[in-house]
Amino acid sequence: MAIWQFECSLTPLAVDLPDADVEADWDRQQLPAGYEAVIDSFTARATSWSDAILMWGEESGDRVEVVLDAEKVAAVIVRIDLRAFSDVFATGVLRLAAFCGCRLRDRTGRVFAAEWPEFVAALQASDELRFVRNPHDFLAELSTRVIG
Repeated sequence: MAIWQFECSLTPLAVDLPDADVEADWDRQQLPAGYEAVIDSFTARATSWSDAILMWGEESGDRVEVVLDAEKVAAVIVRIDLRAFSDVFATGVLRLAAFCGCRLRDRTGRVFAAEWPEFVAALQASDELRFVRNPHDFLAELSTRVIG
């Protein structure tokens, strides 16, 4: 993942706590038939380096990865390129989540509804957007947090 990519994952509706076991919930809920066509409608398929990962989009841009374990879904990971935000990709992600009966979870563990206002709020609160808006200040602040 690149520093300019906002990462979130699809999370079954049963999951609503940051420390919930998402993998166990994917054991109880799988993606519905037709989910690949939904992803195909907003981004192009990509060649995967693994038989266990289905990929769409670009490595350093907008991307969707469906991680499989024994041909069952173990994770659905989305990365949004905040350098060149795409409404088409973003609304496609929300459509995918709704189609699959899922919410979204950001990399901090925050779970939110797959609806535009909640999605935008998560983007606006992200370190990734802070970096894209002002890389110099973000890195300077990060270095003071790390170094003390």
